[in-house]
Amino acid sequence: EISLLDVYAAVAPEPLVALHHSEPNLLCPVGHGIRPALTEVYEEATDAFRAVLARQSVATLLERIMNAR
Repeated sequence: EISLLDVYAAVAPEPLVALHHSEPNLLCPVGHGIRPALTEVYEEATDAFRAVLARQSVATLLERIMNAR
Protein backbone atom coordinates (compact mmCIF):
# COMPACT_ATOMS: atom_id res chain seq x y z
CA GLU A 1 0.00 0.00 0.00
CA ILE A 2 2.52 2.56 -1.14
CA SER A 3 0.84 5.86 -1.87
CA LEU A 4 1.76 8.15 -4.71
CA LEU A 5 2.62 10.67 -2.01
CA ASP A 6 5.20 8.21 -0.64
CA VAL A 7 6.73 7.96 -4.11
CA TYR A 8 6.67 11.73 -4.63
CA ALA A 9 8.30 12.36 -1.24
CA ALA A 10 11.04 9.84 -2.05
CA VAL A 11 11.99 11.37 -5.40
CA ALA A 12 11.11 15.07 -5.07
CA PRO A 13 12.41 16.42 -1.76
CA GLU A 14 12.18 20.07 -2.82
CA PRO A 15 9.00 22.09 -2.40
CA LEU A 16 6.36 21.79 -5.10
CA VAL A 17 6.26 25.57 -5.44
CA ALA A 18 8.60 28.07 -3.84
CA LEU A 19 9.13 31.77 -3.52
CA HIS A 20 11.67 33.44 -5.78
CA HIS A 21 15.13 33.49 -4.23
CA SER A 22 15.57 37.25 -4.52
CA GLU A 23 14.01 39.62 -2.00
CA PRO A 24 11.21 41.81 -3.38
CA ASN A 25 11.30 45.59 -3.03
CA LEU A 26 9.80 46.06 0.43
CA LEU A 27 9.08 49.73 -0.29
CA CYS A 28 6.65 48.68 -3.03
CA PRO A 29 3.12 47.92 -1.77
CA VAL A 30 3.02 44.70 -3.81
CA GLY A 31 6.59 43.73 -2.99
CA HIS A 32 5.95 44.30 0.70
CA GLY A 33 3.02 41.89 0.87
CA ILE A 34 3.77 39.37 -1.87
CA ARG A 35 5.73 36.84 0.18
CA PRO A 36 3.15 36.32 2.94
CA ALA A 37 0.33 36.19 0.40
CA LEU A 38 2.10 33.72 -1.90
CA THR A 39 3.27 31.59 1.02
CA GLU A 40 -0.33 31.05 2.07
CA VAL A 41 -1.43 30.21 -1.49
CA TYR A 42 1.55 27.91 -2.06
CA GLU A 43 0.91 26.06 1.21
CA GLU A 44 -2.74 25.53 0.31
CA ALA A 45 -1.83 24.30 -3.18
CA THR A 46 0.81 21.96 -1.79
CA ASP A 47 -1.62 20.55 0.78
CA ALA A 48 -4.20 19.90 -1.96
CA PHE A 49 -1.60 18.25 -4.21
CA ARG A 50 -0.37 16.04 -1.38
CA ALA A 51 -3.93 15.08 -0.41
CA VAL A 52 -4.68 13.87 -3.95
CA LEU A 53 -1.48 11.82 -4.08
CA ALA A 54 -2.12 10.38 -0.62
CA ARG A 55 -5.49 9.00 -1.75
CA GLN A 56 -3.95 6.96 -4.56
CA SER A 57 -1.75 3.92 -4.21
CA VAL A 58 0.76 2.58 -6.69
CA ALA A 59 -1.35 -0.57 -6.91
CA THR A 60 -4.50 1.41 -7.74
CA LEU A 61 -2.66 3.37 -10.40
CA LEU A 62 -1.31 0.18 -11.94
CA GLU A 63 -4.80 -1.32 -11.92
CA ARG A 64 -6.17 1.74 -13.76
CA ILE A 65 -3.40 1.47 -16.33
CA MET A 66 -4.01 -2.23 -16.94
CA ASN A 67 -7.78 -1.71 -17.25
CA ALA A 68 -7.32 1.07 -19.81
CA ARG A 69 -6.15 -1.41 -22.44
